[in-house]
Amino acid sequence: MILDSLTAAQCAEEAERLAEDKARLSETVALRYRAYQGAPDNVAYCSYLGRDLAQSGRVKEGLAFLKRACELAPDDRWVLSNYLWYLHYLPHLSSSLAAQGYRDLAQRFMPADIPAVEQSVRPDPAKRLRIGYISPDFYGHATAGTFEPVLDGHDRAVVEVFGYGNVAQPDEVTRRFRQKFDTYRSVRGLEPAAVAQRIADDQIDILVAMGGHCADNCLQVLAYRPAPLQVDYGAINTTGLVQIDYRLTDLTLDPERWHADYGEESICLPDGVISYRPPQHSPLVSALPARENGFVTFGSFNNNMKVNPFVISLWAEILKACPGTHLLLRFMAADDPRVRDYYVNQFAQQGVSSDRLTFYGSLSHFQLLQVMEQVDIGLDTYPYNGCITTLESLWMGVPMVTLSGQWYVSRVGRSLLTRLGLEIFAANDAQEYVAKACAFAGQLDELAEMRPSLRPLMVKSPLCDPKRLARQLEAAYREMWHRWCRGRGVTVDSVPKSSGCAVEPVIEPESSPSPSPSTGPPEPQEGDPPADTAPDLATCIAQAERCSRDMARQTETIAWGEKALRLDPENREVRKWIAIARLWTGQTEQALQALESLILDPAQRIALEPMLLWWKHYLPHQPAELARRYRRWAALAFGASGTNRPLANSPIVDRRLRIGYLSGDFRAHSVAYTFQAAFAAHDRAKVEVYGYGNVKCPDAVTEEIARHCDVYHSVYALSDRELEQVIRKDRIDLLVTMGGHTAHNRLAVCARRPAPILVDYGSIDTLGMSQITYRITDAVLDPDADSGHYGEQCMRLPGGMVCYTPPPHAPLIGVHPAVRRGYCAFGCFNNNAKMSPEVIALWAQILKGCPESRLILKFQTGLDPGAKSFYLAQFDRQGVASDRIDIYGHFPSQFDHLRLFSQVDIALDPYPYNGSVTTLESLWMGVPVLSLVGRTYVSRVGETLLSRLGLEDWLAHDAEEYVAKALSYAGDAEGLAALRRTLRQRMMRSTLCDAPRFARELESAYREMWRSWCLAPRT
Repeated sequence: MILDSLTAAQCAEEAERLAEDKARLSETVALRYRAYQGAPDNVAYCSYLGRDLAQSGRVKEGLAFLKRACELAPDDRWVLSNYLWYLHYLPHLSSSLAAQGYRDLAQRFMPADIPAVEQSVRPDPAKRLRIGYISPDFYGHATAGTFEPVLDGHDRAVVEVFGYGNVAQPDEVTRRFRQKFDTYRSVRGLEPAAVAQRIADDQIDILVAMGGHCADNCLQVLAYRPAPLQVDYGAINTTGLVQIDYRLTDLTLDPERWHADYGEESICLPDGVISYRPPQHSPLVSALPARENGFVTFGSFNNNMKVNPFVISLWAEILKACPGTHLLLRFMAADDPRVRDYYVNQFAQQGVSSDRLTFYGSLSHFQLLQVMEQVDIGLDTYPYNGCITTLESLWMGVPMVTLSGQWYVSRVGRSLLTRLGLEIFAANDAQEYVAKACAFAGQLDELAEMRPSLRPLMVKSPLCDPKRLARQLEAAYREMWHRWCRGRGVTVDSVPKSSGCAVEPVIEPESSPSPSPSTGPPEPQEGDPPADTAPDLATCIAQAERCSRDMARQTETIAWGEKALRLDPENREVRKWIAIARLWTGQTEQALQALESLILDPAQRIALEPMLLWWKHYLPHQPAELARRYRRWAALAFGASGTNRPLANSPIVDRRLRIGYLSGDFRAHSVAYTFQAAFAAHDRAKVEVYGYGNVKCPDAVTEEIARHCDVYHSVYALSDRELEQVIRKDRIDLLVTMGGHTAHNRLAVCARRPAPILVDYGSIDTLGMSQITYRITDAVLDPDADSGHYGEQCMRLPGGMVCYTPPPHAPLIGVHPAVRRGYCAFGCFNNNAKMSPEVIALWAQILKGCPESRLILKFQTGLDPGAKSFYLAQFDRQGVASDRIDIYGHFPSQFDHLRLFSQVDIALDPYPYNGSVTTLESLWMGVPVLSLVGRTYVSRVGETLLSRLGLEDWLAHDAEEYVAKALSYAGDAEGLAALRRTLRQRMMRSTLCDAPRFARELESAYREMWRSWCLAPRT
């Protein structure tokens, strides 16, 4: 075709004919450009050219034409919306620029003064809610794919669901949606005001717009306010409409500090906003391709608009750093040879030859999944991460390395990986992205083991649990509705969990966002110093803070912190970061000295002394001295009196008691693992159970605990005074604070005495507070003779103070490892702060006494090179070669963590701080634990656990016995194999897993405390 012979209109017509054929995208662009040249002021020609340039990968060029179209048609809402959408594909654009564009668009085309349609909805807090979903994407579209499972999961006793579909070309998916909504209405072709009137006539309580400013969106309908409450679900930025009240998101996609940037109030769902339904027909997960190929294949399956020059530069850096590796790219436009050539040239300019690149274009869905079998490691795009492509890659066993930035679209990958416990694959900056991709490329054994586990991990995760997401959505809708009802003067009572509100969503308080250093690849700014100049103080602090959040980078935290201190020696915050990083890299004594120096400052003492005292338990210590310091701290922090407001509790000895449990650890945490079974086992004829969860990021454990409470409150956003008022209003008789001085405790609330009796459960020492009367413990942990230093009265449970909930999904117990390998493997999976020099010396004696044996260590900072080197050097000084020590770091899932026990014959408990949940997990996996018993609470945990199983022979009472028993058991392969086969059954029959027994003993203890309070004289 000779373009010069065609008129502009003919070029535009021919381009439109070819537009759907991605194999001819470059021809379409050429025709669009010719049409534009012939009529440069034609808005349609300009706009379509910009779109097609973007879709061929030339986003920046395309945006220039889209911007020109906006100038030509300033009153065309869709032209402006199109331009703003494509802005999100630029890697160095500030999110606030696009957000301001959407606010301007809304103000011009959907202003606040549009007259609202008349509503007739009544403010009834307990009514079955009418939820309306309005979208153009109720067809074979990604949005529909992630929403349909949620629609199936809705509890129709709680909500009645209406669908309003603005679907241009209905298909089989549309027909399914028609059947699944309680009521479905097609609104295609209707004026926005007419659609709004229909929604108002349906008496919709909450109207949910899906997809934000996507093509054919229905946001103009919401401008007429047809429902009392209006919500955005799935927008990649603010809608800009003042008529929309809330936006659904999560704290990974939208950290709290960003919430003020949106016009809508952010509602953070505990398990994210995405639900994935795996394909009904998909290939089996293949073996790791690199094993057969002899090289690693990276891959990306995102659309090519996301593959910008910045991303290509990162991928080229990875390929050059990993010689022999290949990159597989699949996108629809790859069928066009000129588009492929464009990308080949982009890589060539970065020094990567075409023979290392493989392209795939249009494929059936099953073929697409088959192509994913060729990939070892997925590479996510930036700033616009993948979503469905990431989920499908994971489904096919391919882990995804993602780069997180400073706005919504650049955090989707992290949000998905977080739901699977795979956040280790998320990078915070470009350098880390490249480093992680290269590091994983060198870990073929780990990749091969992980590949078949990803699919079962997904099936068990919140991503594939649509009913769970539906419950959380319903809880969010109910909370919005209650707010609206209160605003109309209607009293709303506390909602028991049976109402369908399974977990309260995180609704953040209004606050100003705190400044935070950028975690995405920064755009170079004019005046930036050259790369080889010394970093300034702000850079050092930002890097130290960033590294401190990653347990694999604690050595870097120290290095950056020390650079910062050279520039600002008195910076206390940096000194604290360094001290904590030293704790996690094994330098415990040095770290404690640093913390001691910090608390000399009175302004630091209240915040830091509990942390210091906690960490002192990791070294040999005098309980009485620590108790004295806890009391001194509590008197300084809280005083002795608390509030003097009277309590309205009725002192009747035998009545049903209201028990309140208050904790920041109602989540995947050891405190919850050893207590959560009691929530379900409590006798509700004797006690009414209230939960007060101070949990910032609720998870599956939170949901389970909330489900078994009569009333559950999410209290993270409440001030101490507000929480005190909630507890007083609930008229709690006994308030149990759980976890002691762990992070996110609410001891300041206990100091206000919101209940007649205050009880400590789970603290490793006295809380030091005069307001706390009792301490739950047992006779092994706290014998009468050794507990005089506590201020609280010890209530000892006969069957022990631990009730273990075994993991619902755990590997089967395999053959005794020593039988397979011919040598004994010792192991310890406790956090490395418990690995004191004294215990390392004992472990070294054991290894030297058993020459063929090995030691397997696993702890969170095991991936930190500095921490790993520190411990290997410790063993080397004791005469044990590093090749006998295997060190592992954080694993992506609990299943993988438990599977590592299959390599261990005997677990070695640390001293003086014994393991707890790690010991229980070890026993559950058939691995006996050898524990050294001391005179302090933390050195008797092993004894209280093992004695419940009749394993007293696995207790040692001095260092010599500990070493001797380890060597003796290591030589008894038959005895170990026999014990391994019986440990799980023994646990199930023991008091450790007897939740009803545990609950009855707790209730008996509570009744005794209550009787003492009732019979005490009143002044």
